[in-house]
Amino acid sequence: MHYTERLTHSDTLSHTLSLPSCTPLSCATPPPALVALLSYTLLSSYAIYCAVSATSRYRRLQSFAWQALFRFLLFYARWAGLGAGSPTALRHFLTTDLLALLGGLINITRVPERWRPGRFDYWCNSHQIMHVLVVGSILYLHWGVLDDLLWISSYRCPP
Repeated sequence: MHYTERLTHSDTLSHTLSLPSCTPLSCATPPPALVALLSYTLLSSYAIYCAVSATSRYRRLQSFAWQALFRFLLFYARWAGLGAGSPTALRHFLTTDLLALLGGLINITRVPERWRPGRFDYWCNSHQIMHVLVVGSILYLHWGVLDDLLWISSYRCPP
């Protein structure tokens, strides 16, 4: 399989480019914020490489584990009050990752077509369900970023 097909099938760019979920760092001092953003960018690049070179659909989903863990650490920092951001945006970002994870799990388990072989060949197969969930995930990412951008425009970071 050509690497562009693997990249398309794994929907890596949709979540790898979710750098705006790093907005808890918007009020952080420059060195920690820069290190976190650089780390996230490197993890995302590595996730793309692993997803493109994965030999199975299970490995393709696993390639995003470290990146997801990093985002969840940022979510925790924000929830614990160590970061800053819109109170409603965190819910959107968590929904983003949950929908993406659910889409990945449905895609690797081949759920509908496993239950009724031949019935879901053209419509409602696991790959299509995964794409619908990823589009929903991107919508929630967008709404979270909008909430954070509106919040950031009216918030003054402490000195």
